[in-house]
Amino acid sequence: MKKEETNKRTSFRHPVKGATLQYKTGRSCLVINISRGGINFFSQESLKPNSLITMKITLPEGVSSLTLKGQVCWCLPGLGRSDEYQVGAQFLPFEKKRGSNDPRLLDTLIKLENWQ
Repeated sequence: MKKEETNKRTSFRHPVKGATLQYKTGRSCLVINISRGGINFFSQESLKPNSLITMKITLPEGVSSLTLKGQVCWCLPGLGRSDEYQVGAQFLPFEKKRGSNDPRLLDTLIKLENWQ
């Protein structure tokens, strides 16, 4: 990251031990952190920035799984493992429009911030 670049996130990043994510391949991926704006996770395949993905996120804190749509912002080789990538994805807007995320799911993400 260049010095003049700044962190564009405006939401708290909540680490979630034991949370997993599944997308098109159906494989479980380990979630690194999540916020109301997006998610950071490990993937066994490289994902193209700007691609749209639907993610089923399973949280360990007794919350049922969440299915959210997002856009891949970046994908970098994982640290220490040659077969793993670290991915950052931004959630699509939470609104009552086709192709968006259900606004009720935003409440669940906000509750995550208060669990820690």
